[in-house]
Amino acid sequence: MLLGAAIRQARKAAAMSQEELARGAGISTTAVRAIERGRIASPRIFVMVALANRLGVLLDTLLQDVVRPTIPRQYTRNTPEIDGTRLGGGTCEL
Repeated sequence: MLLGAAIRQARKAAAMSQEELARGAGISTTAVRAIERGRIASPRIFVMVALANRLGVLLDTLLQDVVRPTIPRQYTRNTPEIDGTRLGGGTCEL
């Protein structure tokens, strides 16, 4: 589940409209809609805390089923090795 879907699910479980959530969290309704639709996939931490607080859930509870979308970015560079193990760098996925 993506973050927006988790927030939408928690909002509906709390029987709250997007407008009520936005007002209580101190953000715009447009921002709530964008987060729920995935247009803002990684909101700032203070926004996520405000949403969780208004929804009456712990942030870790809200995030427990969230699957982070992966965007593989690989790079390689020459790094020293000891016994065939690279000491840094190498191929990395962020």
